[in-house]
Amino acid sequence: MSNSASRLAIIALGVFTLLPAAKAVSAQEIADLGACQQAVKDALTARDQNPKIGDKSEAIFNDLVKQAQEFCDQQKFKEASAHLNVARGMVASD
Repeated sequence: MSNSASRLAIIALGVFTLLPAAKAVSAQEIADLGACQQAVKDALTARDQNPKIGDKSEAIFNDLVKQAQEFCDQQKFKEASAHLNVARGMVASD
């Protein structure tokens, strides 16, 4: 399995495993492009506040945020929200 395919498999597993928990924690619903772009900024700010997540986790986080931004641009707000919930969960501090 290539690195790209492995990374995609890890992301997919994370999304499907963590999505129910992340959705329960986040009350944020993205309804328009402005809210979507703000949610991306918020996720990046959360990572900046907790920068020590490890190289592999940061690569996955970056992929999730990049995909979320693409979903925002395509106005697929539910998909963007799901990716951002997982990304924020990766950098959440106790």
